[in-house]
Amino acid sequence: MPGYIATLVFLTLLNLSVDCQHNAEDKQQTTAFTSDQMYLDIFPLTGNNFTEEVLKKPDPWVIVFHQGTLERVWKDLAVGLRGVVWVGMVDTAEESLLHEIKYQEKEAARVYPYGNFKTKLKTWQRMNSPSELGHVAVTSLPDHTQVISLDDLQDLLTESYMSTPSRFPVVLLTDAEETPPTVKAVANRFKKYFNFAKILNPTQEDFQKLGITEDFRGDNLILAVLVNREGGEQLEFNLVLYDRKTMGQEMTYPNILQFLFAINREYRFTLPGENLSNEKTIAEMEDVIVIEQKRFNILTPEQEEHFRSEEALTKPDVDDIDFGRDEL
Repeated sequence: MPGYIATLVFLTLLNLSVDCQHNAEDKQQTTAFTSDQMYLDIFPLTGNNFTEEVLKKPDPWVIVFHQGTLERVWKDLAVGLRGVVWVGMVDTAEESLLHEIKYQEKEAARVYPYGNFKTKLKTWQRMNSPSELGHVAVTSLPDHTQVISLDDLQDLLTESYMSTPSRFPVVLLTDAEETPPTVKAVANRFKKYFNFAKILNPTQEDFQKLGITEDFRGDNLILAVLVNREGGEQLEFNLVLYDRKTMGQEMTYPNILQFLFAINREYRFTLPGENLSNEKTIAEMEDVIVIEQKRFNILTPEQEEHFRSEEALTKPDVDDIDFGRDEL
């Protein structure tokens, strides 16, 4: 693989579990939502957008029915599912829509699991428990991560670079066999641009070969994005550490989203293969923006500047990693 220089970018993902448990005190009512508040975590659905947003798009949805106000438990659920599952609300005054979707009187909520139009029509369920609704929605997410060992890394690189457009290889290092819901959602949203894999139960030798410092080895999950740089005659890897001051202390879905946007903008042009960095739709991942800008800001100028900083780079000992030297 002459002429390629790869860069490892590590992101520790903490607090990724989706907490859908609520106690009795959460049953207080919220005040009526303003138009601005409705678009933070809970999205208004009507006969004009229900089919297009909920049924024709594969993402899972939790739908809550209301008469102008919602119990706070539903807002809490939406916050807990932020970025992982969409939460929508339907006013019971929408009689035509209610008839169309077979709403039953006093029905509190329902879930539309991940899937295509036909799948959603067959698998949706009426449920009253916020925690059960969240569980059904989250567990329906597909897992696009493949299990690999460090020795399989070159295969991951080859597979990623042979895609059109070229994809960034992404490696999760974790002791947990089940991929966290947040990572599943991210991997699914960005599968066109990032190729996700995971190394289970990484050893101290794995950490040493990859150059992961002691500061990171205690984390329950590490996300590594392999990013190519120009120049050099052999493989070498740099660690671009996640900067909590720049990207945010909490490793949430929107923070990871911003992180991946920064990586794509700064490094796509260096990817081997057909990286299509000269095409704005790819360079900006505009198809993802169309979806995610409904609920998140994508990236600030300060965050973009961080990823241009050389002080974020350190070099692991890549001589100990056997990538082979076959052409991609």
